[in-house]
Amino acid sequence: MQTTQAEAAGRPAPTERIRRLVSEHRELLLYGVIGGSAVCVDFGVFLLLHTVGGVHELTSHAVSVGTAVLFSFALNARYNFRTTDRLATRFASFATVALVGFLIGAVVIWSLVEFSIVAEVAKLISLPLVAGVQFILNSRFTFAGGETQ
Repeated sequence: MQTTQAEAAGRPAPTERIRRLVSEHRELLLYGVIGGSAVCVDFGVFLLLHTVGGVHELTSHAVSVGTAVLFSFALNARYNFRTTDRLATRFASFATVALVGFLIGAVVIWSLVEFSIVAEVAKLISLPLVAGVQFILNSRFTFAGGETQ
């Protein structure tokens, strides 16, 4: 078995560093994957209702966001934060966090548009801030200190 230069110098091999990094940030990484999937669910349901079904855009938006919140909560509770207790209370907290994120995003978008930033760019700028705030709130309040699987 050969040792790499990194190992010989007392540093972990690159694959070991990646493994540690993933392990240390597992919740955040999984939260991002689940969140990205929830965005796809949101947009897919919106397209299905509005474009295919002819449902009013605001009604379609409300249903698609609600569906994405349910989807995201279920996956985060089971696979990311692995909590099994007080799910109704946790869901109420998750929905509240989603509302906080929605409001932060709306303020960021409105503010940037006021400074002549295109709305689509403003939305893109708001996403990392909203995701960060929601991750912190959900990990510290919604899914903190529960019974795990």
